[in-house]
Amino acid sequence: MSFSLGKSLFEKETISIPQDVEVVFVADLFVDDYVGGAELTSQALIDSSPCKIFKLHSSDVTVDALKQGYKKHWIFGNFARLNFQLIPSIIANLKYSILEYDYKYCMHRSPDLHLQREGNCNCHNEMHGKMMSAFFHGASSLWWMSQKQKKAYQDKFPFLAEKKNSVV
Repeated sequence: MSFSLGKSLFEKETISIPQDVEVVFVADLFVDDYVGGAELTSQALIDSSPCKIFKLHSSDVTVDALKQGYKKHWIFGNFARLNFQLIPSIIANLKYSILEYDYKYCMHRSPDLHLQREGNCNCHNEMHGKMMSAFFHGASSLWWMSQKQKKAYQDKFPFLAEKKNSVV
């Protein structure tokens, strides 16, 4: 990101999704930002894709970006920095898939961590969990890291079993 004297340091640069891109891949971080397991897995998928992919940080997803990319397929990886107020617009207007690395229905992204910090996780019955389940239900496909993770979601949200589910 570059800064100019004529621009506020707090003003975001406008994102421009190239016309020739087929897929918009959304994540909190990419390998250029941080070398972690999710980032390496995402990069391996991006590198092996025959499609032209545009990487977009979840914090940079805006209404304008959604408008620019409404004809493209979107993949949402880790998206803790996504403005959750955009989720209804994403569900209604985009074709997208979710690549799930953890348990986003839980406020801690891990029922085990939730148990350690606060006791049993009941997030799936709270507004956050319900919003996540709607987001996952709106996806054209769901990609899981393990059968155990997929089962945990489908036990809490049985309607997700009706989706196209793959374990990567």
